[in-house]
Amino acid sequence: MGVYKRGGVWWVRFQWDKAEIRRSSRETSRDKALEFELKLKEDLKRVHRGGKPRVTYREAMEMFVEEHLPNLAETSRVRYLTSGRALYPHFIDCYLDEINKAKIAEFVRARKREGVKAAGINRDIACLSSMLSRAAEADMIDANPMKGMPRLRQKEPPGRVRYLTRTEFDRLCAKASEAHRRMIVFAVETGLRFEEQFGLTWDRVDLVRNEIHVLRTKNGTARTVPLEPPAIEVLKALKRHIKEPWVFWHDNGERYVTVREAFGTAVKKAKVKDFTWHDLRHTFASWKAQAGIDMYRLQQLLGHKRPEMTQRYAHLRTDDLRAELERVRYQPRTEDGTHSKDNVPDAP
Repeated sequence: MGVYKRGGVWWVRFQWDKAEIRRSSRETSRDKALEFELKLKEDLKRVHRGGKPRVTYREAMEMFVEEHLPNLAETSRVRYLTSGRALYPHFIDCYLDEINKAKIAEFVRARKREGVKAAGINRDIACLSSMLSRAAEADMIDANPMKGMPRLRQKEPPGRVRYLTRTEFDRLCAKASEAHRRMIVFAVETGLRFEEQFGLTWDRVDLVRNEIHVLRTKNGTARTVPLEPPAIEVLKALKRHIKEPWVFWHDNGERYVTVREAFGTAVKKAKVKDFTWHDLRHTFASWKAQAGIDMYRLQQLLGHKRPEMTQRYAHLRTDDLRAELERVRYQPRTEDGTHSKDNVPDAP
């Protein structure tokens, strides 16, 4: 309890009415922070009995950035910081209890006028809701007000699904360097996101159970991914030359931050049109869907929080549905019009 420094700024923390109060003084001087603490306690004394001090959006967002974002994957941190910059001018003068449906709707309209697409607006709203949930957990506000609101998400166009044919995959592997071929094979065989694959370390690889443990995911939920023979072969080949904690690393020992240039060159040489690294993940999902995997299991493998994200691949899962239609079509009927379960002839 008391004052403590974090990121060059002094914070205050103390118990008040059986609750922990934690605020940023936004001061770089300890003495100024102590003055802030005294003023805050005086303000709390003026709060009516049983009430809670009002917290500003600025204070809550500072806590969110400093204490929650470091626990997320790099891509998620960048996304939240981008949304935070968009939210700032619209909510900076608000107390948390002033954030309501009308203010959020006003923010959405403003973003639309700026030409921001539905996906971008949805990410901004998700950032605001996540911050409010964290503020509620820290007792800065009674509850996240967005939880009781009607759906605020904007309707997005169908997600892009570009995946490799087997022929395109073979051409791409043939044109890539040996190192990048292994990366491509591993991506297609595991469905990992870029950050998940290139942030993977050997302590998260289990070649006894043939699985990997992904901790730093986009949505913050760890998952275990089983490995199939091609991915296992890649790991075994790489393990013979372990020098760094990273599974995939440059000659200088650093992990990969981007493979855009080398991957783009291989794509161009292989004459594969309109294809990005993330489309390798789409390829994994599409091939699994075509093989008839259950959508719930595919959702688990991909680490999607919402089933809607996985359903984009459902249209590819037709073989088993077609077989069922054919089975019913050629099943003879009884006199009352129902299907007979016996003596079903093979479909021609």
